Amino acid sequence: MTRRESAESFVLSPLTLDWTIGELLAWIGAEDARCHDEGLAEAVDAVNRALGETAVATMTPVMAVRSLAMRVANEPALAASRLAGILTPVTVPDLARVERGVMTPA
Repeated sequence: MTRRESAESFVLSPLTLDWTIGELLAWIGAEDARCHDEGLAEAVDAVNRALGETAVATMTPVMAVRSLAMRVANEPALAASRLAGILTPVTVPDLARVERGVMTPA
């Protein structure tokens, strides 16, 4: 027997560069599974690097999210920063790689 995957599980992410850092963190916090998504980790890591954090090669998705959340807790004004305003074309992650099927609350 062969295993067949549903095409519906590979829907593109709702993330856009119009989101603020606060909206990104709120969206991640609404569903625990989002903290473990590798595609999301790339996006969060790009935000962390854009804010001046040194990249850590072994950073897990959860570590990247926690790092960003701690940064915003220490500098609350960052929550209102739009992703488009802090990410340069070099650091813009491929937001379409984050799967919405795993990321959307039931």
